[in-house]
Amino acid sequence: GVHRKLDDVKAWQQRDPVMRLVQAMQEQNMLDNVTYTAMGDEIKQIIKLAVKDAKQAEFPAADALLKYVYCE
Repeated sequence: GVHRKLDDVKAWQQRDPVMRLVQAMQEQNMLDNVTYTAMGDEIKQIIKLAVKDAKQAEFPAADALLKYVYCE
């Protein structure tokens, strides 16, 4: 794997576009902490359900392996 210096990671975290948007929206009173936290909780639940569904799903047939990978 690639190893990054801690300073490099911190510098990129400050440039995170999602967090920059959240901060800007909070500064403009467009988003409060309660709503932001609720959104995060909802997203985590959606991901948790998607992972559960994926784990329970049957593996696709071998002939479906390349479906939607190349233009048909």
